[in-house]
Amino acid sequence: MVILRQQGKHTGGKPPWGYKVVGPRSNRAKGVKGNRRLEPDWQERTLMLEIVRLRDVERIPCWETIAGRMRQMQRDARRAGLDNPALFRREWSRESCQRAYAAFWTVLVEKEGESWIADPIVKTLVAAQNARPGIRAE
Repeated sequence: MVILRQQGKHTGGKPPWGYKVVGPRSNRAKGVKGNRRLEPDWQERTLMLEIVRLRDVERIPCWETIAGRMRQMQRDARRAGLDNPALFRREWSRESCQRAYAAFWTVLVEKEGESWIADPIVKTLVAAQNARPGIRAE
C-alpha cells in the first residue's frame, strides 16, 4: 500500500481533497488490469481557493458565513445551468468548509507548493505563509 501511494496510485476509498481518481478499474472476470491513480481535480481546487480567499483575504471569521457563500454559489450555478461536479459533489456545511481549508494548507500547499495556484492574491498569501513556517493565518 505504501508503494502504491508513493506512485500516486489510488488505494481505495474517497480521494483526498483536491484530487480525483481516474483510470480503468480492475476486473478479474474480464481480465482487465486496472490502473487507478490520483490526478489533480482543478474544479475542486478552485473551490478550495475560494474558501481560502474568503477566510484569509476577505477576513470572514465565521465558517457558517463562508458555507452560506458556497451554497449561494451552488444556487447561482444551478440557475445559470453550469455543470461543475466539484461544486455539486457535496453539501457545503461549516464542517466541510473547515475541512477544505485545512486540506488546502496540509495536503496541497505542503505537498505541491504554490506553483499550481492561479489566483495571485492567494499565491502571495501562500508565499508569505511559507516564509513564516509554523504560523498560519486563522
